[in-house]
Amino acid sequence: MEIEAKMRVPDPGVYWTLQTTDSVGEYTLTTVQVRNSHDIYLDTRWRRLLTAGYSCRLRESSEGILVTLKSLEPAEGAVHRRGEWDVRLSTFQQPVEWPESDVRGLVIPLVGRDPLIPLFDMQQTRIIRMLSQVDNPVAEIRLDRVSMISNKREQAYLDLEVELLPGVPEASLGAITKLLQEAWNLQPEPLSKFERGLELLDRDQ
Repeated sequence: MEIEAKMRVPDPGVYWTLQTTDSVGEYTLTTVQVRNSHDIYLDTRWRRLLTAGYSCRLRESSEGILVTLKSLEPAEGAVHRRGEWDVRLSTFQQPVEWPESDVRGLVIPLVGRDPLIPLFDMQQTRIIRMLSQVDNPVAEIRLDRVSMISNKREQAYLDLEVELLPGVPEASLGAITKLLQEAWNLQPEPLSKFERGLELLDRDQ
């Protein structure tokens, strides 16, 4: 289960400040790590995964290819709770060729031998900072610069995500989210990146 808070970053100035600030409330922020990725969201022609309540993402990075299946659950304000399953591939393959895994076991009954095809692409630069309380890391802060491309349309936006580290009480997520929202006027983002991309894909269709 993935539990995280998603918020919209209103402008590049706030985005820059969030990269460079040393603290928020009683929490301190570490130095920056940067990761670039190329994501392709997949489904069958008839969107069998979406109909069953899932999104499927293929992520290409320096570490190879990672296919991630996520359940589509409505957000509660900024907080998203979703099931998440991964399988790592050396090259892209259709589900019937994936290695035995939980994600293969979920996908095959839904799509059978129907091929997964691209829905839309997403380029992302992710800036990662650790949030600590009295030198104890409690959460990962992710600043995302996103560019989505679908049907020759492009959409760019800035996001912030907060994901608690294992063992940290979930109540801490609400406290951290409130601090960030009040300090920088961040608004809850109720939609996942997949849902925002799907809106772009289906626009004018």
